[in-house]
Amino acid sequence: MAEAARALLGEDPARAKALTLALLRYTPLFPGSEAFFQEMAEALEAQGEVATALRLREALALSAPWRPPDLGFLAPAFFVLGTAYLALFLYLFLFYLPAQLKDLRPIGGYLGGFFRHPLLRLRHLHLAYAGLGERLLALLLFLATLAALLLYGLDAKARAALWAPPLDQGTLFTPAAQAWARSLPPTPGAKALQGYTLLRDNPTQARALLREGAPLPFALALLGEKELVLAYEKAPWSGPVRSLLGLGADPWGPREPAPTLRTLYTLLLEAEARRLAEDPWRGFSQLPLPLPEGYRAWAFAALLLLALYHLLTLFLPRRQGQPSPAYALFLRLLLPGSLGLGGGLGVVLLLLAAYGLWALLQDQGYLYLAAAYGLHLLLVLSSRAWRRA
Repeated sequence: MAEAARALLGEDPARAKALTLALLRYTPLFPGSEAFFQEMAEALEAQGEVATALRLREALALSAPWRPPDLGFLAPAFFVLGTAYLALFLYLFLFYLPAQLKDLRPIGGYLGGFFRHPLLRLRHLHLAYAGLGERLLALLLFLATLAALLLYGLDAKARAALWAPPLDQGTLFTPAAQAWARSLPPTPGAKALQGYTLLRDNPTQARALLREGAPLPFALALLGEKELVLAYEKAPWSGPVRSLLGLGADPWGPREPAPTLRTLYTLLLEAEARRLAEDPWRGFSQLPLPLPEGYRAWAFAALLLLALYHLLTLFLPRRQGQPSPAYALFLRLLLPGSLGLGGGLGVVLLLLAAYGLWALLQDQGYLYLAAAYGLHLLLVLSSRAWRRA
């Protein structure tokens, strides 16, 4: 219907308006509804339908607390953090490689050392030559990248489940919805949701589960007058709660308190996070990540090895060794922030350069990338001038 309303804007504005209002009345939270209603409000306002445009905008504002949070920043955040981490990891590898190769020569070389003296070889990992600040920064960037990746996958899986059976039926009072609620990990929120699904079939058990479960607004509003006040304190914007308290009519008509889309999303996200924690291998393989399905197990193994690598190198004693001045200068010129990786300014420049690369790939210009390299080169030149003086 949304696409039909868009198509009819130029040919039959009255019918487009009727379809838009029907969608607003019966399915105000369909996927992409926020962008659709904003677009239709602008189009109808341009056609002189000022009151209808205002109604759409006010409805969007009222329904905002029902919608799942906007996590569209996760993809660029993962790219920025991942790029910064890989750049730092590669920089530290190349920076300390000459000293590492020199120390590894007596024990069999870079690869042969793993077979001839494996325990001694582990003491010569390239991060063992880095300072504590560099090691901590590499570990923190790795953990931040991993967190962004996992949250991206969990968010995508939770959002997909919101529009899949049985949640796409418009009611949670079906046997399928009851079975789905029972399949969720045993959390207080899941228990409250189970109670809601049983309201029609078993009111006594439903109220018991609602009392035992998490104090969510819909559960409190269904329990009694005292709990209704608590529900209002938690969700003063809820139309059903305001109606029960006599504080105004619900713009969508009389409705009983029910879980909002945001509540369901939060419960789904919590459930998927628990499943991932219980079985990380299977949980990670089932996340809808931007990787071919056959490569997700390999990606999980690589991330696990990297985590162990960082934890091991964090406690290794630092080995001595510095590259030649010309080689060190060459590498430092390539990585923004390389002069201050143990401090805040270096991290800021590194992240700014990673974000600049993202903006460049998104055709948003090269301003951020140029700013990162400009400030970096300025710091390098001023540092060398200070040393000469």
